[in-house]
Amino acid sequence: MERLKKRLTFINILIGFVLLSIAFVFIPKQEESVAEEIKLESPESSFYEEGNVQSRAEYEAEMLVDPQTGKIPENIRAQELAFAKQLQYQNEELRNQMSRSGKSVVSSPSALNQWTSIGPQNYGGRTRALALDVTDENTILAGGVSGGVWRSTNGGQNWTKSTTPDQIQSVTAITQDVRAGKENNWYYGTGELVGNSSRAPGAPFRGDGIFKSTNGGVSWQPIASTQKVAPSQFISPFQYVWDITTDPNSTDDVILAAVYGGIVRSADGGATWTTVLGDNLLTVPPTTDLNEITAIFYTDIHRASNGVFYASLSSVTNFSGQGSAKGGVYRSDDGINWRRLIDWAGLAVQRTEIGSSSTDPNTVYFFADRTIIGYGLWRYNAATEELTNLSQNLPDGTGEVEELESQESYNMVIGIHPQNSDVVYLGGTNLYRSTDGFTSKSNTTWIGGYTVDEDGDSDIYTNHHPDQHALAFVPSNPNRMISANDGGIFVTDNNLAEEVAYTPLNKGYITTQFYTASISRYPQ
Repeated sequence: MERLKKRLTFINILIGFVLLSIAFVFIPKQEESVAEEIKLESPESSFYEEGNVQSRAEYEAEMLVDPQTGKIPENIRAQELAFAKQLQYQNEELRNQMSRSGKSVVSSPSALNQWTSIGPQNYGGRTRALALDVTDENTILAGGVSGGVWRSTNGGQNWTKSTTPDQIQSVTAITQDVRAGKENNWYYGTGELVGNSSRAPGAPFRGDGIFKSTNGGVSWQPIASTQKVAPSQFISPFQYVWDITTDPNSTDDVILAAVYGGIVRSADGGATWTTVLGDNLLTVPPTTDLNEITAIFYTDIHRASNGVFYASLSSVTNFSGQGSAKGGVYRSDDGINWRRLIDWAGLAVQRTEIGSSSTDPNTVYFFADRTIIGYGLWRYNAATEELTNLSQNLPDGTGEVEELESQESYNMVIGIHPQNSDVVYLGGTNLYRSTDGFTSKSNTTWIGGYTVDEDGDSDIYTNHHPDQHALAFVPSNPNRMISANDGGIFVTDNNLAEEVAYTPLNKGYITTQFYTASISRYPQ
């Protein structure tokens, strides 16, 4: 019996060994399969390197080349035209099929490309451009970075799109000529240099210059001198417009724009331009690839209510490790001659936003993303020339959700209450309010963007949205403030409340961005 037990024990051990060997044969194959799947994941975006513009151009070139030869095929343009002509024939055949099947027949092949919105009708998209008409505060003009310009005449209750489908939809800045008799003249700039795509973090989207309206923003026409009509090439600084303003003190039709490389000015309504600050990219040969030229990356232009201009130039350029000696914050009384107030020498400074109160033009704030050493904030007294560094009082929060975060200069805004220059609104992913001009940390309140729920998890602030881009105050009631961010447009009736409450103004403001799209194979 004992011998039988030993034999059975030996057999059991042998069976176990065989099963274990079989398992070892299959398990490595499964792990290898998992490892192969992991390798298929896309690498991290290289946007956060300062040389991202050139990297993006290289990426686009790789999409066009033949994988076998590494070159763009010969006669590719002729092949494109032949393919386009074939599409016309396909459209005609589609119309014939629809006619034979008894379905409605469109009047022309081009009508097949007409689109009808199916919503959502009550959810806005990322908005960088926002302004109230100085002749009627109920008229609001807003621009989505992928949705064009929209106009409301009833305080944002309803919206009408004023750009046409064939015009560039990447709206980044908007302004009005506020001179008496000229208020119907509006301008908007195009092209987003940072963060246009959610699928490629930080990816730019080229615009095509500046557009003008002479009927209060009802319709728009491109300013020819700023257009290149070359979306596949980066050959003009007007393809990326950071901000735009006009000169209320000039009898000429003056426009100042913060574009890629510097600040440009026109004294004839945009017919001609000169570079007044920064890198002069207007005089480079017209076919020059601007990716290959070291240039200032971030710029901003701000006009105080008395007509004094302030501008910022980043020390960061499009090439990693190559800073600009021109970086800093500047002031100009005429928009032509500039003097530097802050020098970014030795610092890697990206974007700087500028703000002042509409009733106190002598108090100006500068909000900067200084990358490695953190964010900076300065208060400038234009009357005394005193500059005060308030950087140590910026909100830092107790966790990742609460802290001030610009996401590599993607979302930044600063606004000053029209009745009190000590009440400052500062935006990153969240929106904050200081009631003592950030002279301390004790009077700062978190009033928008994200919030933290009862369990300590991040959540969206009620009736608001993260990633702040623009603010506007209603003149008749400065406590009524309009906020623009990645979720569209929102309004509060009391921006001084302990807990600020918002109402969305997104009904009919259809500016959300597409993530994916697909095409049906069938005419139905």
